Amino acid sequence: MLSRTTATPLARVAARPACSVATQQQPARSFATVQDGTPAPKRTYGGLRDQDRIFQNLYGRYPPDLKHAKKMGDWHKTKEIILKGHDWIIGEIKASGLRGRGGAGFPSGLKWSFMNFKDWDKDTKPRYLVVNADEGEPGTCKDREIMRKDPHKLIEGCLVAGRAMNATAAYIYIRGEFYHEAAVLQGAINEAYADGLIGKNACGSGYDFDVFVHRGGGAYVCGEETSLIESLEGKAGKPRLKPPFPAAVGLFGCPSTVANVETIAVAPTICRRGGSWFAGFGRERNQGTKLFCISGQVNNPCTVEEEMSIPMRELIEKHCGGVRGGWDNLLAVIPGGSSTPILPKNICDDQLMDFDALKDSQSGLGTAAVIVMDKSADVVRAIARLSHFYRHESCGQCTPCREGSKWTEQIMHRFEHGQGRVREIDMLQELTKQVEGHTICALGEAFAWPIQGLIRHFRPELEKRMADFAEKTGGEALAGGWTHDTRQQGKLVAPGVGVKNYLIFTIPESRQVPRSLSTMSKTAVDSNPDPADEKPVTLVRGGQVDAEVAHNYVIDPAAEARLRRVQDLRVLPMVFLMYFFTFLDRTNLGNAKVAGMEADLGLGTYGFNIGACLYYGVYFFADIPASLSVKRFGNIVLPLSCVSFGIVTLGTAFITNQAGFYTMRILLGLTESFQFPGLSYVVSRYYRRSEVTTRVAFFMLVAAGLAGGFGGLFASALLSVGSIGGVSSWRNIFLVEGIITIGVGLISIYLFPADPSKTRIFNAEQRALAMARLFHDQPAIRDHKEKITWALIKRGVLTPNVLAGAWIYTCNQVSVQGLSIFTVTILRLNYPGLSTVQIQLLSAPPPIAGAAFALCMAYVAMKTRRHGLVIAACAGLNVVGYGIWLGSSNPQARYAAIFLNTGGGFAFGALVLSWTLANAAPDTVRNVANAAVSGLANIGSIAATWSYINTDASTGYRIGNSLNTATASSVIFAALGLMLYQRWENKKRDRGARDYRLQGDQMHVATLGHLHPEFRYIH
Repeated sequence: MLSRTTATPLARVAARPACSVATQQQPARSFATVQDGTPAPKRTYGGLRDQDRIFQNLYGRYPPDLKHAKKMGDWHKTKEIILKGHDWIIGEIKASGLRGRGGAGFPSGLKWSFMNFKDWDKDTKPRYLVVNADEGEPGTCKDREIMRKDPHKLIEGCLVAGRAMNATAAYIYIRGEFYHEAAVLQGAINEAYADGLIGKNACGSGYDFDVFVHRGGGAYVCGEETSLIESLEGKAGKPRLKPPFPAAVGLFGCPSTVANVETIAVAPTICRRGGSWFAGFGRERNQGTKLFCISGQVNNPCTVEEEMSIPMRELIEKHCGGVRGGWDNLLAVIPGGSSTPILPKNICDDQLMDFDALKDSQSGLGTAAVIVMDKSADVVRAIARLSHFYRHESCGQCTPCREGSKWTEQIMHRFEHGQGRVREIDMLQELTKQVEGHTICALGEAFAWPIQGLIRHFRPELEKRMADFAEKTGGEALAGGWTHDTRQQGKLVAPGVGVKNYLIFTIPESRQVPRSLSTMSKTAVDSNPDPADEKPVTLVRGGQVDAEVAHNYVIDPAAEARLRRVQDLRVLPMVFLMYFFTFLDRTNLGNAKVAGMEADLGLGTYGFNIGACLYYGVYFFADIPASLSVKRFGNIVLPLSCVSFGIVTLGTAFITNQAGFYTMRILLGLTESFQFPGLSYVVSRYYRRSEVTTRVAFFMLVAAGLAGGFGGLFASALLSVGSIGGVSSWRNIFLVEGIITIGVGLISIYLFPADPSKTRIFNAEQRALAMARLFHDQPAIRDHKEKITWALIKRGVLTPNVLAGAWIYTCNQVSVQGLSIFTVTILRLNYPGLSTVQIQLLSAPPPIAGAAFALCMAYVAMKTRRHGLVIAACAGLNVVGYGIWLGSSNPQARYAAIFLNTGGGFAFGALVLSWTLANAAPDTVRNVANAAVSGLANIGSIAATWSYINTDASTGYRIGNSLNTATASSVIFAALGLMLYQRWENKKRDRGARDYRLQGDQMHVATLGHLHPEFRYIH
């Protein structure tokens, strides 16, 4: 493929400025000879001869070691070049016309000269050359070829360019995935150090220069120079505002220049052959040779060095064997990497490959990554895939880029399938124009330009797809991609049918989102809108959030804060009150036991434990169906459940034998099974994922702690009053608490909030905001109340998050339920001389203190987003607490240990439940996961009922304390293991390893929930 023409003899003259003309011919010498004035070769475009190629080992004919590099001319007379000084080197680079090969095409000589500002030599700070070897542009594969085949050209180039800038070191920032390239490059650097070519006294020139390799994290945005610098400094790779420019304040706050691998690698050859030699290739302002990467639907994809300004057709046909099926089968070409606008065949026929020619064609040379598409290619799908790539790679720092890349991806995905309206093409064009030029780095242009090129040259194809789709479905696509025949498919209730399933709310025009991103920040909030200006908008259809409307809803932070306060004052108190009485009715059993219940009912040695076990056994089997009933029939199920278990509690005051005791425990387990999973589900429907932890902790911990503490105080008071209506002793506890619980349940039927989409505690605008903020919190979830299916129920149970969470909560229940039932029993053993009332009073402080501590831990977990670490730490407190009970007989130490056990147990129990809720979606999966964790954990509650049996009292309840020590220890490993799994899974999704899940119809993607590639676990 490469020509073998005999080399023209090169002239050697005395050193003088590169622009001078050679006056004397010298004998033939290798192309590596240092000289200054080689006459420019004939200006032809294309057909570059082998002897004029800079990268002689591009195809790996020879090993990439120092020995063979020197044979090909590398490191020849490098000392002379260095000794000529920075002004001479920069002069040669300017004379060569070299422009940056990384995409922007900025004149390299001018850029390098910025480092040598006035009085630069008086600046004591070090100076750095940073080489951008990240090469993340899709279709580009030139820099990696240099690093693995010709690494010494890059290293020598670093030395020459570093001398031009008077830098002290070069940092080569290489993409982390380029493992082989990094290894080869580091090996070459080691050879150069060993041979004295770099380091102290580089090449014997007296100039000290070091070269370091830094492996990056693989983020596309780190191809931008300031993002790269941020990453080199160990920070998140996000672009900096400029000024200051890197030449003044760059790496580590020191003067720095960032340059591309190819730009740096050609510098030594330019200095050896002369700037005029390099300038002899290509057109004016587009001089030199260039590496072109040709891929796609050609016969022989390759990377080749050619002359700038070579015709595109000659480049493809000469070096790649032409387009598959011949040149007439060509559809389009992306000429400079994925971020440059696409060109159709009629432009490609006569297109020259250089900066200015491609600019005149409304495209760009970029990295010269030529992506060829024949007529079998789907050009719309190709651009849609690039939109997905840029949305994934946007760092999110700039609002136009963050929001614009998301919207363009979604719109292009619809356009690919024809799901759009013709006027949306102009809207998409306007959207890209609003992004272009409004971002800190060029990523905004990167995703805008390919779409603009598609619309410019292939608009008829877009319109044809939309027309075909309309003909197939009975009309143009509706908002969000819905079609006119979706009702027949059972996917959407049509307007006017099933109106009760719709939520219609009103958004004043002042709150509606403008079409353009540039005016988004100017949206004003009119507190007194004119009713005549209000337009009804449908946000929820058939229980599902309308994605387009939700995305367009502007969330005012002040309005959201007000809504959150309303929820905290209206929703949380009702949830708290309901759970308080649930836990109070659960803990009164232990208080009744020490008051003589066992003897009065003739329960015997194990009767009390059997009754407690029956309660949790029924709870175990009823938990998931009960939770699903809350989703199916609404929140009204919870107040009715409260009335029901209040009646059961009241009935317990009148039982007289063992059978009655067992019956009431079964009924209590059945009626209370709705409460905890149902209440947690309600909280998850009102709050963002980041807000759930503290809210679940509040109602669970404070209610449980106060119920435990208040239960002991209230029981001691009731035991002191004597007979109440003919009922006395322990029966007073069930009588009074049952009546109060029934009253609370009856009041809650009216006061307890319904789902946020239809609750009466919000007005129409607040309901819209409540649903929109949940959608914005995680758009992949769509946070809708979808149809319950067996597949979603199965997913709500059989996932690592739920199974690990269930084990952690099971271990928690062994401790917490054991404490709630047997704390007074343990205290009786600890303080045998105290009265029953005194024991009840001593049982009050530990749960109250434990709840306060647990709330603090919930706040820490929410702020740090480190649920796994906090859970492991709290479980460690339990290990210490129960270890004290096993190893010490001191009453004061044992009493103090109860505080450790309640603090640790209360904390990690609440955290694992909120952790599970935050990482489960969609709605059905979240509901089932919550019920599964709390339901399966009843195995621990059953074990807890047998952990402190009367026959073990003589050993200080060694069985129960040993069991709790072991389970708390296992929690530490389970929590840390789950945390590491979630981190691993998030990284997989960051790399796009889960994108295959997006294959399927719209309903499949809509119900992916936490399996969606965009969902990120909170760990």
